[in-house]
Amino acid sequence: SDDRFKFWAAAAADAGTKLIGMQHGGAYGMRAIPALSEYMELSVLDNFLSWGWEGNGRQVIPAAVPAHFYTPVRQGSEERSAQGPVIFVGTSCYRYANHFASEPSGPLFLEYIGLQKRFLQGLSGDGRREMLLRLQPEDLGWNNEKRLRDAFADINVDRKHKFDDLMRSARLVIVDNLNTTLFQSMGKNIPTVLFWERAHWATNDEASRQLDSLARVGIYHETPESAALHVMRIADDPAAWWSGEEVRSAVERFLSLYMRREKDWERDWLNIFGDILAGQVPAGRQTTVG
Repeated sequence: SDDRFKFWAAAAADAGTKLIGMQHGGAYGMRAIPALSEYMELSVLDNFLSWGWEGNGRQVIPAAVPAHFYTPVRQGSEERSAQGPVIFVGTSCYRYANHFASEPSGPLFLEYIGLQKRFLQGLSGDGRREMLLRLQPEDLGWNNEKRLRDAFADINVDRKHKFDDLMRSARLVIVDNLNTTLFQSMGKNIPTVLFWERAHWATNDEASRQLDSLARVGIYHETPESAALHVMRIADDPAAWWSGEEVRSAVERFLSLYMRREKDWERDWLNIFGDILAGQVPAGRQTTVG
């Protein structure tokens, strides 16, 4: 959104400067129809640093994710308070589509809200009352909170706490969308349950295989009813489920592809930039600027 920077970058590119960008949120490299921003970035950049996934374009370089994205807020889920909150994190999409992507924009978002209602209906009354709902601050005209309150007067929508503060104490995080939050949660080793309609958030072949693996251990669910049953089953002690060998193995496989973590991530970046500047990494800019 900084036009002065864009003009300066375009002039620099015309003069032969390398343009290098980096992934700034989740779901890159996963969606069947990538967001317009992903197309644009790959088309104008010489090199793009992903969070771990490898793209078809030669300019995509898997790089270690900066540590603040994934450093556990406590060392190990077994030390997480059993009295911490259960957080349900939603999102929002544009009412009037301004690009095509694998997300429920336009009238499909009403179906997305319907899935939230079905999930909340599948919980016990106590389960709903004890859960904190974190809805997207930018509602984009959907009246998401009112629609849910009209159906469930006992829900608790939290708008006063900082999200990072909630993550420090959460014993379980539930995410109903393919965006950044699930990586923040899983990367910080917080027990996490995912559910969404696959047709709303269509994924490419590799990401679909990974979701299948997460589904086999109860992390990902294709229906809100299945997710609600699982949440009710593990809500008293999510850490016990999350620390199981099969669950940990599935999480590590998933994160190794989409959230590469290394203790010395700064060194990894320095090595990558050194290779780029030395010409050892081929540039892949598909279009010229100016």
